[in-house]
Formats: sequence, C-alpha cells, structure tokens
Amino acid sequence: MLRRLPVLVVTALSLAGCVLQSQTPNFDEAKAVPLPKALGTRFASETFRDNAWQREEGTITFAAEGKTYIASNDRESSKINVLFVRLGAASFVMQAVEKDKPAAYLLADIDGDTLNLRPLFCEELQKQSAAKETVRFERNDCFLKAETGLDAFRRYGQEFGPAKLRLVPVK
Repeated sequence: MLRRLPVLVVTALSLAGCVLQSQTPNFDEAKAVPLPKALGTRFASETFRDNAWQREEGTITFAAEGKTYIASNDRESSKINVLFVRLGAASFVMQAVEKDKPAAYLLADIDGDTLNLRPLFCEELQKQSAAKETVRFERNDCFLKAETGLDAFRRYGQEFGPAKLRLVPVK
C-alpha cells in the first residue's frame, strides 16, 4: 500500500488505494537513466484535488547515487531508493524501494520543469485485461508476477488518467 512508502508519495494517500509492487525490484541500475539536470534536485509535492493543484508541506530532495537517487523529505527521516527507466522521450517508470519493503511503481512524465506522477493503483489495474497477465491481485494489493518488461508498463499507462501528483522544482 502507499502507506509503505515514505513521504515521497504519501500525499497520494488522499487518492486512495494500493499501488503496484514487487517483492524484489523489477529494474536494476543498468536500466536506470538520470533525470534531466534542468529539473534540479529539490521539489515541492503537489496533489490535484478539488479541481486544483495544492502544495503539500515539505521539500523532497533527490540525491544522485550513480544512475539512481536517494529521495528524502525534509519532514521525515525515511530515505527511499528511486530509479527511473525510460518509456518514451519524456516518460518513465519510477521504481521506489524503501529498505526492507516491496518495490513500488509509478509512471512519471516530464512536462516542462514539472515531474508528473501517476501511481499504478491496484484498483485501476484490476480493470485492465492486459494487467491480469502480469499482475497478481491479493485483496487490495497487487504484485508483479515475475520480471516485467517496459511494454507492460506502457500498456498500463495507456489506460490511466492524468497525473494527480506532481513534483515541482524548488529554486
């Protein structure tokens, strides 16, 4: 569930539901790509609710470590390993792994200087026939059945609506 992730995506709790997970990370550092330097490393988190973007408290920092990042929030001591795997010119799968927790997956799209995030909610995946081939559903949770390629993540994204969470650079 989202509550298993630190504050990086905890603001998405208000969107309800559990996100796609895997017991071990699906992607390794060899597949990771860095985000464009123009985005910076410090972000404010915003959630779309009541038909408007609303800023959450705190600042999220991505500290580069090789081709991956250590994400932290200035309001919490948790740290999370994050990597981005390219899906398209400005779209990525974001894999987030907190120590001793399953990996969680979000779709990320760059729009100007903003990083839009679409958590892969189990409830929405359950409606997709393509997801049933690669995802195991257990009550409110969902897990990748085995190592899953980028084509599956592209298919998941085709049926998801617009982002409800975004990271905006803090200058």
